[in-house]
Amino acid sequence: MTDAAPGSAPPGVAEHAPENWVPVERRFLGFDKATIVPSVVILVFVLALGTWLPNINKLISYDNEAKAGDVLDLGEGIRITPVPGWNIVSGLRVTDEPNTGRGSIENTVTLVSGAVTFQVVRAPFAGTTSELLDQVNRNNELLKDNQGFHVTSPAATATTSQGDEGLVERYAGTDTEGITAAFIFGDQGVKVTAVGPQGAVRDQVNDVATMIDSLSYQPQGA
Repeated sequence: MTDAAPGSAPPGVAEHAPENWVPVERRFLGFDKATIVPSVVILVFVLALGTWLPNINKLISYDNEAKAGDVLDLGEGIRITPVPGWNIVSGLRVTDEPNTGRGSIENTVTLVSGAVTFQVVRAPFAGTTSELLDQVNRNNELLKDNQGFHVTSPAATATTSQGDEGLVERYAGTDTEGITAAFIFGDQGVKVTAVGPQGAVRDQVNDVATMIDSLSYQPQGA
């Protein structure tokens, strides 16, 4: 993903693919059963990111600052490199060994800089990048009455430094603004969200773009 100047729209507009038809036996309340669990996880994180996290960030000081060379492990062969100076709220460095082994790596990385929260969530997802982003947007529709979430830019192609393509778009709420990106790595969906008060994400869009660029994937056993 190429760095963009603050306030500029993400480059390279990409059209959404048509939604696939889902047989009745695979549907529950109108949703594909295979997407319900990751969708609920995404909805919970959107609620958190859009409401209490930006406010809590102002009240908490962190002492786990990312340094040059740090790489965070999301499991399933997926990694991300934080920009030095961002505080690591959750996430495991590849140089750290969890107490219960590498198989216990959590699927979430949360970074904070000022009033901006940057979060990466990995979950199994049986679909395309367009379908994942569409699912996120449908979930965001549930928040409109209270949060005013709405997409403010067309979905655009985001290409990592490794060459993997995803989709990225901007959104805004009553008191917040943000960027959401979606990638598919193997059988895993990855949702990236940067959120903060109005103007805050635009001020840090270069750091956000750099961290999205740094997403990498190496299939396990490869």
